[in-house]
Amino acid sequence: ISYGKELFRAGVEMDTLSRKAETVFAEALGFVTQKARENATAMGLTTSQYIDASTAIGDLLIPMGFQREEAARISTNLVDLSGALAEWTGGQKTAKEVTEILGKAILGEREQLKTLGISIQEADIKARLAEKGLSKLTGEMLQQAKAAATLELITEKSADAQASFAKNSESAIRRQQELTAKISELGERMAVVLLPVFERLVSVASSVIDFLDGIAGAMESILDPAQAATDAFDEQQLKGFNS
Repeated sequence: ISYGKELFRAGVEMDTLSRKAETVFAEALGFVTQKARENATAMGLTTSQYIDASTAIGDLLIPMGFQREEAARISTNLVDLSGALAEWTGGQKTAKEVTEILGKAILGEREQLKTLGISIQEADIKARLAEKGLSKLTGEMLQQAKAAATLELITEKSADAQASFAKNSESAIRRQQELTAKISELGERMAVVLLPVFERLVSVASSVIDFLDGIAGAMESILDPAQAATDAFDEQQLKGFNS
């Protein structure tokens, strides 16, 4: 029963996040899904977790004016980087935690990058924009240019981590991550398959509760007059006794 409840909760959560991903990426979701299938397991993530992480970043980028296709590309690049950087920390950070740090960095909150061995200052961003002739931009265009420059610098400054990640594909930690991801993936698939069954059970349970509620209401309408008559009878009996 406990496992069934957990599967139901997971199924509902996945359904909700799947709808969010469809809204955020729209027609670009296919690209994100393909990237997830290619890279998620090596990072210790399920396909769904990879897509969710990408969606969280895409949801930050699109309000900045990025087109959904570009947001999908940047989001998946950052999630891919998170796997290498998480492993580079020796397991002190998970891929999910690293993804959150990278997402914040894109928005300009770069202080936590130092926990990943990366230091990017505002001066570095301005210098990169100047190199590209973009220092005069304002508004959304400036936000987008800063986000792109941040991604470039993160990629450049994490070259060693990326090389190590590519080299150590057969390491013990990688095999452990892959096994964990595969087990979680199996559970998620079961949750998705069983969600319609759980929803049907919830519907039936709701109908039963409504039926019982109707019976209770009917009984109350019967018992109220009966109780009133009983009270009146007891009152008369008490008067007769007192007299």
